[in-house]
Amino acid sequence: MCGIGRRQYAALTDGGPQAIHGHRVVEVPAACQLLCTCSWRGASDRHNRRVAVSLRASPNRSIRVRPDALSFAITCHGDVAATSPTTNHTASRPLADSVGILSAALRGLALLVSGRVRFVRDDIGRTLTMEDGEEFTVFRHARVEGAAEPAGVFVVRFTPAHMSVRQNIRFSLLPVIPLLGQRGFREKYWCVNATNGMCQGVYAWQTVADADAYAHSVALRFMTGRSLPGSVSHQILDQSREPYWAFRKEP
Repeated sequence: MCGIGRRQYAALTDGGPQAIHGHRVVEVPAACQLLCTCSWRGASDRHNRRVAVSLRASPNRSIRVRPDALSFAITCHGDVAATSPTTNHTASRPLADSVGILSAALRGLALLVSGRVRFVRDDIGRTLTMEDGEEFTVFRHARVEGAAEPAGVFVVRFTPAHMSVRQNIRFSLLPVIPLLGQRGFREKYWCVNATNGMCQGVYAWQTVADADAYAHSVALRFMTGRSLPGSVSHQILDQSREPYWAFRKEP
């Protein structure tokens, strides 16, 4: 193997869990790779995965190791000892995100097939003048019919990076079905300010908690990743007592 001995490896294990949380530096003789058997405990079950951990030496013959698992124990082939548990959640996130997106897409398809989703074509081209005076033009409006009156509102703004207004409108079709199947989703206006390229989404959610969950979801992380730095902002509103003006039904 790569020749990491117990003494060098102790830099990772000394001190228990805290010693391997985050970045740790350990001396290695050269670039190498360790084949490890990893396991980590989820909320209610245990998953096993095999991973290849690449350790590349820098000019001063040091590397940085960051464990990426949730409550995991690593056992490496060779003469190195096992680590202590850590509490880094990054390895479990991609799997959970993928499962969540797939589940939401299936629910969204079921809603479409059942006829409960209505695309309000009459609102295309409508201008929404927001509280701060910014004006946005609606280019899509979708609503899930047959649900209780929603209590949560989520408003987000962002400016896409490396995309024109027209390109972003086409691109925004991709996540529509998973969005329809998100827990608590009830309605959304897709809007754009064609003058400055800023986009806005105005959502209705069944509860404020649903809106807050979406604010911390993979969808918002993805949106942030494809937007100009610092351009993403959002707010969550409670409309349980009085409907938000954008969602008031005409008499």
